Amino acid sequence: MGFAEDRIKYAPFRERIIPAEQAAMEISDGMTVAIPDFGSYTNPMAIVDAITRRVRDGGETLRLGLIKTANANERLERDWCRLGILKRRMIFYGSPAVRELVNTEGGIEFQDPHLSRLPDKLRHGQLGALDVAIVSCGGVTEEGKLLPLFDQGYTPVALECAKKVLLEISPHFPAELYKLHDVYTRARLPEAREPIGVTRVMDRVGEPFYSVDPDKVAGIVLSDTPLETGPMWNMAEPSPEIEAIAGHFISFLEREVREGRLSEPLPPVQTGAGAIADAVFERMGERFSELSMYTEGFMPGAVRLLRRGKIKCISSGGLSVDSEFANEILSNIDEYSQKLILRSSEVSNSPEVISRLGVIAMNNILEADIYGNVNSTNIMGTRMVSGIGGSGDYARNALLTVFFTLSTAKNGEISSIVPMCPHIDHTEHDVDVIVTEYGAADLRNKSPRQRAREMIRISHPDYRSLLADYYERAVAECSPGGAHTPHILSEALSWHVRARETGSMRI
Repeated sequence: MGFAEDRIKYAPFRERIIPAEQAAMEISDGMTVAIPDFGSYTNPMAIVDAITRRVRDGGETLRLGLIKTANANERLERDWCRLGILKRRMIFYGSPAVRELVNTEGGIEFQDPHLSRLPDKLRHGQLGALDVAIVSCGGVTEEGKLLPLFDQGYTPVALECAKKVLLEISPHFPAELYKLHDVYTRARLPEAREPIGVTRVMDRVGEPFYSVDPDKVAGIVLSDTPLETGPMWNMAEPSPEIEAIAGHFISFLEREVREGRLSEPLPPVQTGAGAIADAVFERMGERFSELSMYTEGFMPGAVRLLRRGKIKCISSGGLSVDSEFANEILSNIDEYSQKLILRSSEVSNSPEVISRLGVIAMNNILEADIYGNVNSTNIMGTRMVSGIGGSGDYARNALLTVFFTLSTAKNGEISSIVPMCPHIDHTEHDVDVIVTEYGAADLRNKSPRQRAREMIRISHPDYRSLLADYYERAVAECSPGGAHTPHILSEALSWHVRARETGSMRI
């Protein structure tokens, strides 16, 4: 049996096998295109590269909108940015090429909605028409179902909403990965919706395959593009400051367990991208037993804990893994299917499920102000770093919402605790605990004035007296009428103005 017959068991689809160049011709200028997988490893790069060649070698003009729930393949982002193909982009990204154009007038129009809200926005046409979904899959079953690969992202809803679907199948993408998946699709509102039936981390409520309307499938490309796993995130070794953050947070958790506010084993944990949350979670594995994760993605520290048996189970939106761990999973797929489950963003980021499971949400931030408002996306309030991702879904709905930051950046020239954030992603209402290397600020059950004292306490010593001075003068300026949240409006953003003008927040 040949590769086509082995991977495409649904006979009518074998008649739709086309070259990548022909598939690329299905894309027209001005279209909105979905590459809906969660990460970058399984991007349909044969079709993507063919689109690139149309513009680079053929001199055509293509200006496209791209909907992606996380990082895309760096070659895709770099080439499409350089050639002017990428006109609009959504949601989270990691590419420096995209970052430059997102922050450039006339560059990329970037939108940053919460991941959990994307599916219904697509279903109800709030994002305009979705013209084409380009989907990598492991194969097609006899019934015409598609085999998922390393992640789902929003693939189920993209297949549902797209006018046209292009599929890419490669022998380098193992078909057996479908065993890790639970594919669940919700009804369109306002039709009656059943609750998502996930009550435990490893509950399966769907099936391991994607569904697609066969009439939408415009072509299938058989690709020999290698699986591009590469290194799993370029994570720096934890510094003494990060170790201090981990120590403060573990002490906080121990107190919560001791005083009965958390149970042990701990509730499921979510971690965002970045070194700090991942390092803290790995240290948690040395102190707490039977950890579990309900998350949208997981980092190297979680992989190490999983290999050592420190994590009982993980539910995730996708796998950001290196080739070594990918091969380990594939060599032991039945074993890993008992402790690792992959879901769509609609389920992994579901407010309903996050709340039901009582998740501990742990994410990294750029800065926080003295009242607990958090900026996680925009440097100096204006320059987008990479997007909010799913952190807002977890922050709003978790049992315990925690944010980590080093107290300073840029060799101490920038304080991460400021009088007022010039951009806010997570308001004080959604923030429970903020941790720096100087301590854990427990903001629960505190008024704004009490929160201010907690936040000043965990700031860097070089800025602590400046923050205290600002706060005390703000209280005085707002008297005798008083203020619930004291600020000096003429000074509230002066630290950021000073940093923009001089490169430092120091006076």
